[in-house]
Amino acid sequence: MGSRRTIIPLLILLLPFLPAETNLTKAARSNSRAGNSSLICDKKERNALLTFKVGLKDTSNMLSSWVGENCRNWFGVGCSNRTGRVTKLDLHGQFVIRVPGRNDIALLSRKQLGDKLSPSLLDLKYLTYLDLSCNDFQRIPIPRSSTDWLQTVNMLPSLLELRLSTCSLDYFPESLPSLNFTSLSFLDLSSNKFSSLSIIQWLSNITTLTYLGFRWCDLRGPIPEVPRGCLCNLRTLDLSRNYYINGDLQEFVDAISGCGPVPPSIVNLSSLVELDLPFNKLSGMIPEGIGQLTSGVLPNSVNFSPGAQIDLGFNSLEGSLPLWPNATCLSLRINLLSGPIPISIGRGMPELQLLDLSRTFLNGSIPPSFREMSFLGCLDLSFNKLSGEISEPLMGLERLGILDLSNNSLSGKIPSEMCSQLPALNWLRLRGNSLSGDISTLFHNCTGLSALDLGENIFSGSIPIFIAPDLSLLSLRGNMLHGNIPKQLCRLRSLHIIDLANNNLSGIIPKCLGSESAALKNPKYFFVTPPSTQPEYFSQRSDLVVKGRLIEYTKIISLLLETLDLSWNHLSGRIPPSMSSMTSLNYLNFSHNNLSGPIPSANQFQTLNDPWIYGGNPDLCGPPLPTKCSSPSNDGNLDISNDRDQNADRSDNDHDTLWFYVSLALGYVVGFWTVCGALLINKSLRHAYFKVSRCHERKAHGIHCNQYGSFAKKDEYTIYLTEFATGFRRNKGHSGG
Repeated sequence: MGSRRTIIPLLILLLPFLPAETNLTKAARSNSRAGNSSLICDKKERNALLTFKVGLKDTSNMLSSWVGENCRNWFGVGCSNRTGRVTKLDLHGQFVIRVPGRNDIALLSRKQLGDKLSPSLLDLKYLTYLDLSCNDFQRIPIPRSSTDWLQTVNMLPSLLELRLSTCSLDYFPESLPSLNFTSLSFLDLSSNKFSSLSIIQWLSNITTLTYLGFRWCDLRGPIPEVPRGCLCNLRTLDLSRNYYINGDLQEFVDAISGCGPVPPSIVNLSSLVELDLPFNKLSGMIPEGIGQLTSGVLPNSVNFSPGAQIDLGFNSLEGSLPLWPNATCLSLRINLLSGPIPISIGRGMPELQLLDLSRTFLNGSIPPSFREMSFLGCLDLSFNKLSGEISEPLMGLERLGILDLSNNSLSGKIPSEMCSQLPALNWLRLRGNSLSGDISTLFHNCTGLSALDLGENIFSGSIPIFIAPDLSLLSLRGNMLHGNIPKQLCRLRSLHIIDLANNNLSGIIPKCLGSESAALKNPKYFFVTPPSTQPEYFSQRSDLVVKGRLIEYTKIISLLLETLDLSWNHLSGRIPPSMSSMTSLNYLNFSHNNLSGPIPSANQFQTLNDPWIYGGNPDLCGPPLPTKCSSPSNDGNLDISNDRDQNADRSDNDHDTLWFYVSLALGYVVGFWTVCGALLINKSLRHAYFKVSRCHERKAHGIHCNQYGSFAKKDEYTIYLTEFATGFRRNKGHSGG
């Protein structure tokens, strides 16, 4: 019975790891099938793999199976069932991921290979697939000497697919004595640190390429010129997230697309106005349906395959929102849609895990059928014209972790049951609506929140007391909140951004903001891999007002520096000198309050030297303000103010201590009478209690009793009475003597 109780919690703890374990099991099963063949591993190739392993740092034991004579059974190694030769080497790293959706994967350990790479791969003459992505070779670029990596790979003429994304590479040699990439069709070098676009010009000589990926590589400069018709087989060129590319894109597109037949899919370009195809190497016939092109409206009739991930963002697509049943991720952000969200959206797209309809001009209310999207983990409807209340439609989505309804025309109150109805809620953004109500006790049950943005609404009450330990962003700006800044905010050790500006707050600034809030002394980093390849969907946005201008930051909040905005309130007292210990503070605004005394000048305050952030406080003095604090009268006033602040803090502490003891006494009294009252009122409970007491007394004399508190045997009862009588007489004789 005890072992069963131990196994059940263990299985529950292992559940999040099952998807990853399934993949490893499949790989092991695949290798096992290959190993059952009568073919054995080629000795030369086995030695090459072992030499390759010696040069790696394998802290996670990914290559622990690389022992024995037959390399066909080794993890990540694939061999031909016909010849036994090594044809596949898949050693990609694994990262920590957390995806709210149908197939949740939570907190997988990060597994990587590192250190050096051996040129022994040259002996794998039949290798067609090589994946070393997401590994970290100590940020040492693939060797530049005679064992140059590109030269090594260039000597593998059978290679068809090469994946080296996220390998910390920053060097790409652009000269080889000869080019042997005669078969390479897939090349992914994304998320590295190449800077020169000339790499594309060099790779244009590989005419067999169908996929070329340079996403997020920090490429810079103008688009290079490439020979016309050089990449006739190229189907995908990914240069996204390279923010410093410039130049004329048209000539480049003309050069890489000027060959082959005119694709039949061109008839689906319903927004096409002009088609210009001169000076190309096109062949074949013009599709017949090209004369039927009409307007740029999103069709409902497109039949995507199951599990489709659709990103049509940043276009000028028009019409109403289509319903594609097989879609799991759909982004139509920044388009020209119109009309309301379809009433049947929940039934029409039940498999959705991610839905981004931000900035699409949608109107109307949020339809009730949203509750039927049981797999939905991320919902972004921001910057539209939605109206109505936040009520039943979104409640009950147990997987919903990210909810952004900001900058709409929503009204009413936040449902009091939101936290219990949305247990996975991690990030909530309701900024820029007309929501109202008292929020003082609204978020007590939202223990999983990491970001909360309720700015620019009509909320009232005091600042909520949060118990979410991982809260990193708190924005309550531009509401009607009153009261003091609670000291409980200091206990939120992950808090990086606090924006309480433009409210009716009063009192002093808690000194613990500087002495206890140590969020960035122990920063937390999160590896996020959403089901689509768009990390921005899961990045957290925060709006900051800098010198009257609204700026939107779209970064992961845990990587932002601390921000504190308390402007436009009625705060009084001094700026706590202890805040100078917040060495990671990069934005601060105390303007337009009733603060007094000197501005701290130590540590981080030396860099926060813009007078604007302290303006509107007539009694503040010291740099960077022109008002000096050197006069004795001012010093005396400052000392009095300081003493007043200290007395106020001391009074608050005494008040907290008193309530602690009062609560302790009340708890003791209530607990005592709850137990005793139950025993006095309930006769059966009283008998059961005394039976248990007698049982423990008998066990002390070595006598066993059954589950009902009775003696196990009649003889034991007799022994007990005899021993009791003997002890009684002994005690009586002793007292008489």
